[in-house]
Amino acid sequence: MLLRKVTRLRLPTRHLLAQSRHCSTGGGRQGAEVDLSEVRQLLARHGGGSVELSMDDGTGLASLRLNHVEKKNALSGAMMCQLEEAVGELERWPRGRGLLLHADGDTFCSGGDLDTVRALCRPGDGGRMSAFMQSALARLSDLPLVTVAVVSGRALGGGAELTLAADFRVWSAAGQLRFVQARMGLLTGWGGGARLARLVGPRAALDLLLSCRPVGAEDALRLGLADGPVVPPDVDPLQHARQWLEARVAHDPSVVRAVKKMIVNTRGDLTDLWRKERELFDPLWGGEANRRALGENIKH
Repeated sequence: MLLRKVTRLRLPTRHLLAQSRHCSTGGGRQGAEVDLSEVRQLLARHGGGSVELSMDDGTGLASLRLNHVEKKNALSGAMMCQLEEAVGELERWPRGRGLLLHADGDTFCSGGDLDTVRALCRPGDGGRMSAFMQSALARLSDLPLVTVAVVSGRALGGGAELTLAADFRVWSAAGQLRFVQARMGLLTGWGGGARLARLVGPRAALDLLLSCRPVGAEDALRLGLADGPVVPPDVDPLQHARQWLEARVAHDPSVVRAVKKMIVNTRGDLTDLWRKERELFDPLWGGEANRRALGENIKH
């Protein structure tokens, strides 16, 4: 059995697909094109943590692990770049059937690393970072692999948005999802607002985005944000999720990939909704409410 593992992914230097190089943004640069390669260079300056990709050619299963435990797995700028490169590796992997997205420690992901957030303070930086992460998560969502987010701890803000980019979410009893962006003077900026509304409906999405309330495993099942039974406390969530995924990708890889591509085709194009999200997000980034929240060092 051949196992390939990539740790602390190097920042990408290869030529990327045209669709991933440019993206239009709103805000102060409404309608302008964002060169994502330039955004990548900007984000790469802000290190900390790692995104680790393992791909098993024998089983066709991959693992994407967030490792920034000291920051509750918050994504630094470098981790955002590593995540995007990992997606590129998976796009080029012909044997892939499934992907597990998980994290070390007791927090799945707490969104963007505040050190990175505070450093991206120039006008338009919010829109540029938003365009980069929207592109990366759209490509993650469109992978010809069945993707499962293992929600075994808290997923906050951008971390909650990250779980929504997966096809399925398997929860442990300790799992929690919370959209805290409004408390930080922001709204979703990584494409999660549109995905949430499609998953739970506009009314429930509005409640979750404005109440900023924590969603536990049982509530997530009721809302349609969790798939399958909640993992019992005495069972390893990652192993449970792997078995859950294996049962759904046991077919020939060509069949699994074709089915996933067919489902992607039914989702419709969210590009316009994401552009509008960026246009709303960009002026809030670094705005008065956002600066006040950062100064107060709000705990969630």
